[in-house]
Amino acid sequence: MNADTSPPFKTWTPLSARMTLDATTLYWEHLRVRQALRAGNDDHLSARLQSLTEHLDEMMLVIKALKIGSVSEPLVELLDTWALAEEERLVLGAPALHVYSILAGVRLKPSPSSNYNADENQQLETLLRQATEAGVLESTFTEQVVFSLSGRPGAMRVLGPLSFVKFHQWLKMQPGRSALQIRQSQQHIDVVERLISAGLLSGTFDQY
Repeated sequence: MNADTSPPFKTWTPLSARMTLDATTLYWEHLRVRQALRAGNDDHLSARLQSLTEHLDEMMLVIKALKIGSVSEPLVELLDTWALAEEERLVLGAPALHVYSILAGVRLKPSPSSNYNADENQQLETLLRQATEAGVLESTFTEQVVFSLSGRPGAMRVLGPLSFVKFHQWLKMQPGRSALQIRQSQQHIDVVERLISAGLLSGTFDQY
């Protein structure tokens, strides 16, 4: 843990929490209708999608005004593409911290990086399989809608908070990890552990 005991986050206002919940619910419904339309055109669903899109566009403006979003536009676009295609892709590095901050109802200070590196994430996925096969990690997962600075939503799938901490603790001990990689893993651990210690985040968010 870091020596600095000041909280590295700012708790959301009740309005921000409510708008995030409303936008999340709206996005899931919007996504469900888009997925249904991939199977074929349907006038009822098309009309429903148009209505939902209008509401979602309005909600994006609210999310932007409240400064809830913190994820980069390219990553949100990628997340939305995966969700629409029903691809269960895991995000294992720093961008995952954005999910934990939303689950905790806080804005992290400073905001974690949301730059997604496909090669780096693929390497982490390989290491996660090694950790699981070695019996040192029992992975749980959670999926959460995150938002870009413009308010655009996308669904990110990550390890459950406790699994994320255990995975990065395991990563730190693996041979060949650079000093920078070890430091980054410790930073990730510190953020999630602080949210758990503050009572804002727990294993109850894990989905089995």
